[in-house]
Amino acid sequence: MKRAVLIAMIGDLNNGATRGVAEKVIAQAVALRNIGYEVSGYVGTWGDNTGVEFPEYVAAIPLGGISAKINRKRIFLNEVLKRLRQEDVDILYFRYPLSDLSVFRFLSRFRTMFPNARVILERQTKELPELLTRRTASNLTKYLLEAAFRVPVQKKTDVNVCVTMEIGRYVEGYYPKAVCITSGNGISRDLLAEFRERKPTKDDTIRVVFVGNITPWCGIDWIICELKKKSFSHRGRNVILTVIGDGVFADQLKQETASFEKHVKYLGHQSGDALKDSILENDVAIGSFNNGARRLNEGSNLKLRLYCALGIPFVFREMDADFPPKGGVSRYYLGLNDQSVKPNEFLKSILDFAMKMQTEPDAQRQLTAYANDYLVWERKFERLDKTFQSILFS
Repeated sequence: MKRAVLIAMIGDLNNGATRGVAEKVIAQAVALRNIGYEVSGYVGTWGDNTGVEFPEYVAAIPLGGISAKINRKRIFLNEVLKRLRQEDVDILYFRYPLSDLSVFRFLSRFRTMFPNARVILERQTKELPELLTRRTASNLTKYLLEAAFRVPVQKKTDVNVCVTMEIGRYVEGYYPKAVCITSGNGISRDLLAEFRERKPTKDDTIRVVFVGNITPWCGIDWIICELKKKSFSHRGRNVILTVIGDGVFADQLKQETASFEKHVKYLGHQSGDALKDSILENDVAIGSFNNGARRLNEGSNLKLRLYCALGIPFVFREMDADFPPKGGVSRYYLGLNDQSVKPNEFLKSILDFAMKMQTEPDAQRQLTAYANDYLVWERKFERLDKTFQSILFS
């Protein structure tokens, strides 16, 4: 039986987006066990761990007491190496944390400790272009370190699992010898364990929900702006937008929408059954609409997979390989990938789609079936495992 170790520097669990990443890593560990791997996981966190249940084989290493943020990664990776001395490792599955000296040293020492093990990096973004989107002193430091150490780190890596082809091309662009596999993000099978019926709107209202990290690049601000121009009305129907999540833009969003709270409901962070119930009260769900701010044209957004698992029709802007424009269940989602389309035209498409989905009684069953067949982590890792065996252990 192969033994896999998952490690991820997750961060502040008081942040909703970070909690989502923690839940993803846990789901990955569970899925690998379900397909026959022995698994242990190590995640670096700070903040309040309540609300995230780590199984006994995934250890949360608390880093909250460390005053200098720059030391957190180094201390976390040193602690992981210390714990790995008592384990056998065939595969190290490492959520890429940005390269620096501590990551390079960690992989060098890991290679010495486990010369026959294979190193897999999970890649979620194009790091240097994204760091340039917010030109702070901290990001400049990260940029310089990433630029200096990304090739040495690649030389210690066997395979990159990239969530989009765009990210794979980016990695190959700076290190042509890199081995890149494309596999989008998945979902926990637990999301499909209990079916919760969606009840589409029957009155003269269009209900739209957004779930996610409330940031300047999520695009929810221009959606609200366009709804205001339409007086929250579309084809004679009232429009209600529900926003679920927290983030750096949340307080500003609440202030800007306080005067029309009947049309914009801000629920803050939710999880578990409360989140599912809130989502399923709507006709359609929307993803982030300003992915270009992160210099990305393709995405693998976790919230889209959540929407699909719950069976609510959804709209997104970035291209996503798991949701192709034709075939399968494509009639139940809407990809608005044309970057030249104006915001008011986007909004019209979203609301027209929501009205159409009010008369699609089979949407929920079709979407949840698709999620079970293609999106759960067990399915993702079964496909990846065949590739790992042929590339890494042949």
